[in-house]
Amino acid sequence: MKHKMFGAASLLVIFAVLCLTVLSLLTLSRVKAGWDSSERYAQQTAASLDAEVRAHEILAMLREGKCPDGVTRNGNRYTYTCPVTDSRVLDVTVEMDENGGYTVLAWRQITVVDRKTDGTTAVWDGTMINGEET
Repeated sequence: MKHKMFGAASLLVIFAVLCLTVLSLLTLSRVKAGWDSSERYAQQTAASLDAEVRAHEILAMLREGKCPDGVTRNGNRYTYTCPVTDSRVLDVTVEMDENGGYTVLAWRQITVVDRKTDGTTAVWDGTMINGEET
């Protein structure tokens, strides 16, 4: 029986197939990452729009003379927040005039971070780790 040998052309074809397989896997990985990023962006956009709608609903109530729960009044200035995510809120401050008109003083998303501290600040006391003075 005659043994068949792989020639240079066969090795080149195998190498090309392996390269194309690796490139296709890298492309698939990149597409998946892009898809995941798009999904997160769509969720954030939907949450922002929901907060905007809620803020406009509260503003409409204020224009009707009602002051819903969660709205802080200081004279003719009203402040309220609408949650966007666990860590972001839509912060709104409006100033109402006598005839039902209003001026928006603040309409912005802000990050709310719950930072718990023990009230102390770590300050370097001048000693090295091994106890020597500098």
